Amino acid sequence: MTTVRLAALAAASALASAGATAQVTQPGSYEARFCVSNPASAPPSCGAAAFTVHAPGRATLQVFDIEYRFRLRRSQLDVTLTQGTVQIDEFTTDYAWRDGALVFDDAPKNVRYAIRPEAKPR
Repeated sequence: MTTVRLAALAAASALASAGATAQVTQPGSYEARFCVSNPASAPPSCGAAAFTVHAPGRATLQVFDIEYRFRLRRSQLDVTLTQGTVQIDEFTTDYAWRDGALVFDDAPKNVRYAIRPEAKPR
């Protein structure tokens, strides 16, 4: 599994149908690079993750037993974070596609995420 930058590129297919401009990927499972910057201005810490596009506007990112669930809307991203069956966090934020990565911030926590999916589903 390759690493995912803290944003979700594979969710691009979800975005394309929602009217956003981004690199489009097909529904399916992708290896990804997930990066987190804490604080948001710090250099990112990156690792491997599994990114799945389920349907237009819906995607998940799995890192071990942590799952990020995404609902992409025209200008905002709903994020639900779970560990197993326990919901850890939930927030709505602006997002952008930058250089093939889905980038978003959790401003109250001063954390930046980027997810960069591989070009082909696994």
